[in-house]
Amino acid sequence: MLPDLPLGLIFSKRVYTLAAFSSGSDFGFADLIAAMNEWRFKLLYDGECPLCRREVRWLKRLNRGGHLAFDDISAPGFDPAPYRRSHEELLGIIHGVFPDGRIVREVAVFREAYKAVGLGWVLAPTGWPFLRWIFDRLYITFARYRIPVGRLFGRSCAPGMCGVRGKGCHRP
Repeated sequence: MLPDLPLGLIFSKRVYTLAAFSSGSDFGFADLIAAMNEWRFKLLYDGECPLCRREVRWLKRLNRGGHLAFDDISAPGFDPAPYRRSHEELLGIIHGVFPDGRIVREVAVFREAYKAVGLGWVLAPTGWPFLRWIFDRLYITFARYRIPVGRLFGRSCAPGMCGVRGKGCHRP
């Protein structure tokens, strides 16, 4: 019988406490895998936006380590309350969340999402002081017109189902 003390395993230079083992412990292999694949960043995306869906599908394919989580804000039953934002705010511009609850918006979301899948270097220049301002303004313009832009590329969504619902970009 193992003692009633937490035991740890070292994976990828991180220590994961498995459980306090006792004779009644139900800790299994699936729990170990879940602990090893903790998400480091969560992307809040509009699943009704065709361009957003395409980007999310691509990021999911790259997310082999499970470090990026996804939450479809247009899914039935989605509750924006844990994110301290209105549903309309979340639909207006992209948001992302760290496990500690910090929220980022705009291009910073893409930087963190790409970093979580191992491609942080691709968008690193968008965080440089002068370029950051430019890319944030470009994103705000894109967010405002993402649905019509998607239509130009043959991507459409059901009427009344897409993100901003005819309004401009909402800034909290």
